Amino acid sequence: MIGLSKFITKEFRILLGLTLVFNIAVIYASKLSFHVGLDFDDDFTRYYQNYLDIYDGISGAMFYFGGEFEIGLGVFYKILSILFPKLLPSSVLLFTALSVCLLFYIWLEVYILKYFKAYQRAALVAFCMFLDIFMETIGLTRQCFSTIFLLYAFSSKDWRGRVGFLAIAMIFHISAIFIFTTFYVIKYFPKVSLFLLLCFTLFFMQDSASVNATINGIALFLKGFLPDKAITYFTYYINDAGFTPYYFVYMPIMKFILSLCVLFSIFMLCPKDKILKHFKMYILICFFIYFTHILPSRSVFLLTNMLFYFVVFVSFRRFFNLTLFFFFPYFIFRMYKWLISPDVATDYTSTHLFFWYPESGIYPFYYLFQGVL
Repeated sequence: MIGLSKFITKEFRILLGLTLVFNIAVIYASKLSFHVGLDFDDDFTRYYQNYLDIYDGISGAMFYFGGEFEIGLGVFYKILSILFPKLLPSSVLLFTALSVCLLFYIWLEVYILKYFKAYQRAALVAFCMFLDIFMETIGLTRQCFSTIFLLYAFSSKDWRGRVGFLAIAMIFHISAIFIFTTFYVIKYFPKVSLFLLLCFTLFFMQDSASVNATINGIALFLKGFLPDKAITYFTYYINDAGFTPYYFVYMPIMKFILSLCVLFSIFMLCPKDKILKHFKMYILICFFIYFTHILPSRSVFLLTNMLFYFVVFVSFRRFFNLTLFFFFPYFIFRMYKWLISPDVATDYTSTHLFFWYPESGIYPFYYLFQGVL
């Protein structure tokens, strides 16, 4: 899809896109450490237990998350429990990944591809559906679903559709309302937003412990007026001890370099780009937050995780052939790393875990992989 983008017709692109959706779901669901042992500190273990409770009809199971407000994932599990007999963890992961990827792909086809030239569309789908994105995001299941419905809300031209999709995003993760509001504040008041962020950064660098303690104090006051869960999301990662440079140890260097290239492109090379010119400040602020950890990085999850390679492609699309020449081997390298990287919990490689996966036999290239590997 990357190297032959200009030769791919619409029908063939859709076929390849749906194949990508299926492949990502199967590969993601095969990375199971749950066959070895369940750990209740793991997010998916809690999700799977919630699925079992809903399947068994335990009272209140659908209202487990988000102070009884975030029922989106509960509804999703209820649908699974109605349509299928009791599922193994791998099967729940499969249907979760399949739903996420399919919703994301439909968003691309319906709302996004029409703004790009025909010869660029298949390559854009390949960038946006890169496995790396979903391996990093689906684990945060509620926020991942919420983020995708936020994309529908941002893209909808009709206010009723926008409100409806925002409501769905909120019942998956209540933080959607804050992300939605912040996006439009930055979009319509970009310079004021940047100024406020820089002021906050300066105060934070001077005395991060006092700033964090003040935020936590304000949060305690606001609990009398707002839902506890809404406050908790924005204080969960705030430590009264202040900022620690420990986070920089795990800074993804390649992502940092690509982010700098994106900023150079949209501010210096193509400052009047018709697609990105209204979102330049939002991209700058999100990258700044992501790499400095001035605020929790999950607050910029939408741009720096789910849409990162979309932003990369859009920023470099004027240098189309050069972009494809660079990113094709880079994506191959990242796929290779996913295949040989050990699972954190089990120390088994991804390939080893894939062959444990009971549904792997339906994967079209399963037997080819066995012969090659």
